[in-house]
Amino acid sequence: MNDKDKKTYKEWIVTTVNTRILLNTLPEYAEMTENPCMTGNGVSRFFNTEHSQRATFRDFQVEVYEQTKGGLSLEETLKHYKRTWEFYKKNLSRRSNPEDALKYMLQKVYTDSNDLKISDKFKVLVDELLREGDPELTLAFVILFFKRAMPGYDSKAGDVANINADYTKVMDFLDDFTKGQCGIQHLPVITRAREEKHKSRLLLLYHTTSVLRVFANYSNSASIYEVTKGIQGNCVDYSLQGYWNEHNGQANSTQFWEIKPTCNHGIYFLVKWEKRSDNTIHMIKYTLAMYEEDDVRTAYITHPQMMYNRVHHKLLNDEDQVWYDFMVDKKDNVNNIKLKCAFSNRAKWPERITLTRVTNTETNKIYDAWINEVCTIVNDYENYDCNFEPALYAITQDAIFIDAGNNMAYRIPKETFPGLDAVGIYDNVGIAKIGDSKYLAFDENLLYIKCSRKNFEKYNITKVEMSLK
Repeated sequence: MNDKDKKTYKEWIVTTVNTRILLNTLPEYAEMTENPCMTGNGVSRFFNTEHSQRATFRDFQVEVYEQTKGGLSLEETLKHYKRTWEFYKKNLSRRSNPEDALKYMLQKVYTDSNDLKISDKFKVLVDELLREGDPELTLAFVILFFKRAMPGYDSKAGDVANINADYTKVMDFLDDFTKGQCGIQHLPVITRAREEKHKSRLLLLYHTTSVLRVFANYSNSASIYEVTKGIQGNCVDYSLQGYWNEHNGQANSTQFWEIKPTCNHGIYFLVKWEKRSDNTIHMIKYTLAMYEEDDVRTAYITHPQMMYNRVHHKLLNDEDQVWYDFMVDKKDNVNNIKLKCAFSNRAKWPERITLTRVTNTETNKIYDAWINEVCTIVNDYENYDCNFEPALYAITQDAIFIDAGNNMAYRIPKETFPGLDAVGIYDNVGIAKIGDSKYLAFDENLLYIKCSRKNFEKYNITKVEMSLK
């Protein structure tokens, strides 16, 4: 370890302890580093050898990795912390309109708005700051500085006073900034952050960074495709077809479930059935996606009204979708699925659902008879049901062609919508029918164009014969 390394490690350790970025109190640091006599005065004297500095910093790195599940690196975090604090202290802390400065920085990165009177000099300074390193991590620090939720890099202010209040004011700010801008009323990642059980300044920084990344992905039409493809790549395919119920597979209730595969890997129709005394059987057809990322298994369930709201450009809310953590008893021939809400939901989705496959022959026959012979089926959300037919005909350098029937195709210019140039031949492109309306559907782009003369004229969509000559 050379002299520069010694100085850097000592500075990073002192900053990590004095700012309480990793742990909320000095006694927690004392316990972690096995220095029971540690005090706020002269932290560095407890780590005055090369071995103790390396070992302590390594322990801090491991703690950061575990808290953020690999989402943040302590070394990079401290570099961003120092650089951003120096910028904030010099250029933002004494501004007469600090909120406008913060709003400008967020607009610059995430929106096309430019409605603030900001000096050219400040714009150049912001450009220089954001060019270095990770813009989300940099902006997360700026937000936390503005909200007094993160002390300065050289702070010796002591233990964290009220971490819950810090989380509330930061997440309230992010909720106001992102609300309604990604086609959704409230970003679920903000709800997850509010419910963090082991709150610390580091995790507040991590959650803030995560909110900004999600917002960046879903507020940018060009990046939605890559995000969707990434989720599809994490989907897990199970053999789930058949009847299920919440009564250990026994016929103890007139409510039961049916899972049907779709043409997409890891995505299913989840149909809830309920037989009633008037000899009707009511159904609600949900969509279920099961995916795994970083050893976390997630079941994403959407209500039939979700797609209706999306194509009508209405903001999605908690009634439209829910995320569950899930467990299965085995990968092959699954017989039990346990679902637990990943975070609180303002709607009336069940907190827990435990499904057991119906294996009893007689019970299966009863369910079959109710659906196919005995009862009148009532689809509670028939007007919201979405029926998708893959119909991609061809992709050229300039356009995408969707089969319109009768030897005709819809020609959609790629330049019309951001992200269409990424569409591939194996993507879910086709015709979606919802109620009495028909849409040109690009699932990976979350793009649905209503088939109407007005839209065809607006987006230069034409009908052509199915020949590219």
